[in-house]
Amino acid sequence: MQYTSMNIDKETYQHFYVKAATYCSVAEHCESEVRDKLKAWETPEEIVDTILNQLKEEEFINEIRYCNAFVADKLKHNKWGRIKITYELGRKRLSGTCIQDILQNIDEEDYRAMACELMTKKNKEVKAKDTYERRNKLFRFMAGRGFEFDVMESAYAEMMKE
Repeated sequence: MQYTSMNIDKETYQHFYVKAATYCSVAEHCESEVRDKLKAWETPEEIVDTILNQLKEEEFINEIRYCNAFVADKLKHNKWGRIKITYELGRKRLSGTCIQDILQNIDEEDYRAMACELMTKKNKEVKAKDTYERRNKLFRFMAGRGFEFDVMESAYAEMMKE
């Protein structure tokens, strides 16, 4: 730890380190979230990187673990598609390779079934004067959720079979 050469006393460093470690132990957080939290706590700028590096070394922060948890959560609870998940992970400044690796692990059959289920549920709520307008409304809804066009088309085709 190099905080001693930065005119920061040990107690100050420990205070912010423990606060950040506690924050990380409650739930998965990525580096940008922890950095933002440290800034919100008015942590001295010269120790932020040192604290983050120590948290990474001690596995409090792990990019791959965070990506896995984020993707699983957004698929299961929010019913988001790959496009929206990719965008949100990118906003958190995670590496593109990590994001793509995690997204490739999504079971395609489950993903398409989720899209079909979501579209079928939305179809019951949509008011439209004809099938063209209904299809457009459903596709706009699914695009807002971050689904790819081919997934929307197959979900629509599957829904129309029923």
